[in-house]
Amino acid sequence: MLNENHQKITEASELLKSKNLTKRLLALETVSEIPIRETVALLIHSLQDTSWHVRECAAKSISKMGTMAVLPLLRLLKEGIWYTRVAAAEALGKIGDERAIPFLLEMLGDKNKSVCKAVREALLAIGSKDKEPLEKQEEWLGKLRQDWQSLPVSEKEQPAKISLCRIKKLRHLLRGIF
Repeated sequence: MLNENHQKITEASELLKSKNLTKRLLALETVSEIPIRETVALLIHSLQDTSWHVRECAAKSISKMGTMAVLPLLRLLKEGIWYTRVAAAEALGKIGDERAIPFLLEMLGDKNKSVCKAVREALLAIGSKDKEPLEKQEEWLGKLRQDWQSLPVSEKEQPAKISLCRIKKLRHLLRGIF
């Protein structure tokens, strides 16, 4: 099975180099069900593709990888052209891992409106796993933004240092509004 997965990943890697959109989409389909780190690397690479369709499929596939994709997505969130940041934010929203919250909050001030919109939607997706009404989601995001703005600058400069415990505590407090 391991050799079979490795072979699929190798084939997909070659297909992703093609200029042919159909071949690149086939590559994503091939690896989307193999939840290993090599697959995450290919999907991260695909999030940087110039085709919105490839990026969309890659974001959907990478969200199935769960928490193993979070750290590479956080790196991608700060890098590259605007559509790469949008794709990373969308994938983080689909995964729903609360560790992404401080990084997403930091990106709310991005100069690109599409990035800001994707980040906002990702934050709402993470904060409203139970499908609360839109007005409650907006309230949650507003309170989260206020808490973020009240942090000392030193903590904002290093979002990775904001502990998961702090995020969970904040989320627990904000859950009372739902």
